[in-house]
Amino acid sequence: MDQFLSEENFEFRRIQRVLVPQVATQRDILAISSPGLGVTTACIYGIINSICLDAASAKSRPSAILLFPTRELALQVYDALICLQPGHNLCVQPKVSHSPHPVTERPSKYYDVIVGTPGKVLGAVQRDGLQLDSVKYFLFDEVHDLLGDTGAGQHCRTLCQSIPHGTGARIVTSSTRISPVMERFCLRGIEPRIHLDAMARGTRAVVRAVELENHEPRSDALARFIASRLSPKNIVIFTDTIDDAQSVHDILVEKFPDRVVGLMNKESGTDNRGILLRRYQRGELDMIVTCRLFYAGIELTAEVTSIIFYNLVSLTWPHAIGARLHINRPNGEVAVIVDPNSADDLAHYEEFKRWLRCFSGNDTSIVGRNSHRPSLNPSLPPCYKLIIRGLAPEVTAEELKAALQQYSPVRAEVASLKAPKSVPTAFIHFTTVGHALECVKQIDGARILGSQVQAGFALEKKQKGGRGGRGGHGGHGGRGGRN
Repeated sequence: MDQFLSEENFEFRRIQRVLVPQVATQRDILAISSPGLGVTTACIYGIINSICLDAASAKSRPSAILLFPTRELALQVYDALICLQPGHNLCVQPKVSHSPHPVTERPSKYYDVIVGTPGKVLGAVQRDGLQLDSVKYFLFDEVHDLLGDTGAGQHCRTLCQSIPHGTGARIVTSSTRISPVMERFCLRGIEPRIHLDAMARGTRAVVRAVELENHEPRSDALARFIASRLSPKNIVIFTDTIDDAQSVHDILVEKFPDRVVGLMNKESGTDNRGILLRRYQRGELDMIVTCRLFYAGIELTAEVTSIIFYNLVSLTWPHAIGARLHINRPNGEVAVIVDPNSADDLAHYEEFKRWLRCFSGNDTSIVGRNSHRPSLNPSLPPCYKLIIRGLAPEVTAEELKAALQQYSPVRAEVASLKAPKSVPTAFIHFTTVGHALECVKQIDGARILGSQVQAGFALEKKQKGGRGGRGGHGGHGGRGGRN
């Protein structure tokens, strides 16, 4: 691999030269870094290089599983590894939904490296098409996205539970701080582990509001702002909907005929979006317009002058952009189109600035704000009753209650398995919501009685007659663990 990369004139950055040898130690690595430093590239190269140098790896397949939060990222990495195949001679398989590669559905025992998303990899494991015992490296890229409160996050946590205890070194990357629960799920808990902190600290981007003037259309305010830039290049515009992205693109093409404007939308498709992104990175596009739905899986490594939010309707997604897009130039700026006569616009703008400050400082993360959220039923309010999944089938209610005795449980129940592949489920009841909250914070993702478990608050069934409801409301609804 070294010779091949040398012939391709590839040069490692300093942080990459530090990280690559650490991968070969097969210790767990938690690498938290600002985007664009090449940490993920170093981790992947370190894994591939270690497999190439380990003769025993050829006898057991697969040797590595590389997990990414989106199919776009997974396919980008797969394509890169195929291009590098003359240097490593490893068989690589993509495991993503709607894969353009027929090899996706083949048994994974014929491949050295699996590149995919949690849902597709978990499906292969559950169908016995992928064995995890031989895996020496697990890469969790952008783990704050992998283990988020989404369907993919649920798949990833379930996959983590499926990994045999102590099997395979865990290489974890993130562009923001992660919660203790996330650490428990993706790391083995074996010391010593390597903790790399490469968060950039320094210049913050300028945040400004571009206000509508004289009730002008939002698109006019956008065009006016772009025209005021000394060099309207390297601009990224985010809209909230697909339709907005299309209309903004058409308006900019009309108003700036001497500029090349790209559009990422539904019709462009995954492959074309990759081509479009590479054109932008090479400087062939001056501006690129996309919406929040199609930002997933995109890393903009080119120097960005301005990031413009056309509107801020959804307050749940700017953090996903803030965590992965950063302004490289000292005079970089983030702009938001704001209607000064709209209370919602002004409120969203103030909230957005608070979110962005978290990422500018890099010492606080949005993930950290929600670190108390359990992995099961994260939207439920705290109550007296917890649900626990993933216990060993032979665990009894008495054993579970004894294992959690420090949290003062009142009663434990272990549900009977209705099918051979059912997930063992248990319920634990507490006298106070405080005890339940402290328990879920400590055990979610931890190993209980030999198995890694997921935990969350349980939804209380309503009492007959219309009274009752979720535990934790009032003094008695669910107290003592009523079902």
